[in-house]
Amino acid sequence: MTSEQLMTYLTDNRRTDRPMGRDNAHELAALLATKAFESKTPFVDVVLAEPEITARFTEETIRAITDPFAYVGQSREQIERAFELYHGK
Repeated sequence: MTSEQLMTYLTDNRRTDRPMGRDNAHELAALLATKAFESKTPFVDVVLAEPEITARFTEETIRAITDPFAYVGQSREQIERAFELYHGK
């Protein structure tokens, strides 16, 4: 859910003094999201283990931008739907 926000931060020169090109940021965010999904590891943990990310942002920033509850967008609706579908199973 928050890989898009990560990509946005990676490309925004107001957020980092080492912005990435959009294609590279998209590729990296997708790779990390896939890795998190396939390994069943929280996305934030995968992002925190990536030197390309930690060289650009503090741990506090990474945790903030990968927090689905703080993300503006469809996160709330997606979380509520997942909860409804899987809670108690």
